[in-house]
Amino acid sequence: MPVEVILPSAATILVFMVMASALMGLLVYSTTLLYAALRDHVDSLAKAKLNRVVITSATALVSAGNNSYLVEFEVHVYNDGVDPIYAMDKCDLIVQYYTTNGELRVLRLIYGLNWTLEKVIITSDYAVLKPSIGPSETGVIRGTFTAENIDINRPLKAVFTSHYGYTAMRWFSIGS
Repeated sequence: MPVEVILPSAATILVFMVMASALMGLLVYSTTLLYAALRDHVDSLAKAKLNRVVITSATALVSAGNNSYLVEFEVHVYNDGVDPIYAMDKCDLIVQYYTTNGELRVLRLIYGLNWTLEKVIITSDYAVLKPSIGPSETGVIRGTFTAENIDINRPLKAVFTSHYGYTAMRWFSIGS
């Protein structure tokens, strides 16, 4: 065979081999990136399933004042997650209540001003004063707010959102 046929054929085959190896490298790299992204997504979904908060109980007492009511309440928040809830100033506590004319009012309460973490229940008969709610612990939140023309025959709703963004809510009656 003449050199005019062998050299261009060899060069063409060499170019195809280089392109094939580059394509294989690109395919392996893309697969690795896709695998890493899917693994991170599954890990975040698993963590979202593991981290949650639950309001186990809530009570409220209302006392009448001058054209307004002082509402004192206690909310038990159970940390059913693997991470502690420690940044209370970044957590949200929202209370919803009905007025006597049927309006639903929503109040976002401020940590340190309207509500505080009073204690953390470790077991059924042991509680401690500490600034965070650890995994499998229940935090007792005590709060107050002033409301005008609150309907004491209708329930209140407490909504607690941790600094991770996990939310728990519960309707509860006044005096129960």
